[in-house]
Amino acid sequence: KTRYGVELFNCLDEEWKTSRGKKPHMLYMLLDFSSGYALDEYEIQGDMKIASEIIFGLRLAYYFFVNEKYVWSFAMFSTKANEYKHIFKLDNVLAHIYSHEHKRLQPGQHLFIFLQIDEFQFILKDRKERAELFKQLMYVLGYHMTGKIPNIFIQTLLSGTAPQDAIRAMEPSTYSCEPLDLPLLSLESRLDIMREFATNHDVSDCVWVPKIWIHQLLLDTGGLPRALEYLFTELFGQKFTNIKEFFENLEKRIPIPSTIYANVTNDINKAYKIKAYARNHKILIYELIYRNIMVIESDMSDELQDGNSTEKLEHLERDRHLILRKLEGKIKF
Repeated sequence: KTRYGVELFNCLDEEWKTSRGKKPHMLYMLLDFSSGYALDEYEIQGDMKIASEIIFGLRLAYYFFVNEKYVWSFAMFSTKANEYKHIFKLDNVLAHIYSHEHKRLQPGQHLFIFLQIDEFQFILKDRKERAELFKQLMYVLGYHMTGKIPNIFIQTLLSGTAPQDAIRAMEPSTYSCEPLDLPLLSLESRLDIMREFATNHDVSDCVWVPKIWIHQLLLDTGGLPRALEYLFTELFGQKFTNIKEFFENLEKRIPIPSTIYANVTNDINKAYKIKAYARNHKILIYELIYRNIMVIESDMSDELQDGNSTEKLEHLERDRHLILRKLEGKIKF
C-alpha cells in the first residue's frame, strides 16, 4: 500500500499536464498511524475539531521540519511540543511549510501536498468515539481540498485495512471515501522488483535468475506487499543497505532458503499475531481455510462462527487478520 502511494505520487509528479497555469509544486508526505505517528489518548481530549487540527499539525510539522534532520522520535517531539500545541494547528503548520518552500515556487505556482495516511484503521480502533474522530480528521483535511488556503492543496490517500468503516464514517457528510482496488502483486511484478534491485547495482539477470530458491521465496510471499518487504529486508538488510553484498556473495556463500523463510514468517507473525489468533479462534480459522480451498463466494457482511459468537468478514479484514480479494466482474470476494 505504501509503495502504491509513492508510485501514484511519482506518476502525478512526472505525468501531470495542466490545461492552464503552472503545474503545482509537489510534496509527498507519509504518516504511519501504526507506529511512528500513532495516536495517544491525551491527544483526543477536549474539543474534537481543535484536537483534530493539532493531531495533523503536529505530525506534518515533525515530518517536514524534524524527521531525518534531528535525532528525535515523534513521541519525544510531541511531548516537548505539548505545552505549545495551540500553535501547531494545521493551518499554521501549512503556512510555515508554504513559507519554507516559497523560494522554490515560481510566481503563481501553488503547493500540492500528497498526504498518505497509512494504517488508518488505528484511528478507528478501540475508541468509543472512533468514527466521530475519524470523520473530524477527514473534515480538517477536506477543508484543504476545497481551497481554505488558496495557494495550498492537500490530496489525501488512506491506506489500511478498514475501507468499509471509513466509507460508513463519512456517510452522510460533505466528503466521501472512494476505495481503490489494489490487487496482490503478481509473480511477474515481484520478479520486476527483484530485477530493479539488481540492475540498480549493475547486476545482470544471469547472476540471480537461475537461482530457483529466489523464485520460490518470491512465490511464497503470495504477492502480499508487507511479506515482500520483509523478504527483501531479510535478503538486503535493514533499509536495504546490503544489496551489493548480497549479489556479490551469491556464488561464494549459498544462503539457506529455509532459514530465510523462517525469519520472514517470524517477522510477519510478530507484526500480525497470526499464530496466537489462530490458536484462540480455531473454528473460525477452519471455516476461513475451507472457504478459501473450496473457492466459496462471500460477502463482506457474511458472519462466520467463532466459538460461541460470530465475526463478520469485514471486521476480520479491518483487524488485519484477513485479506479479501474481489472476484473478477463480481461484487463478491
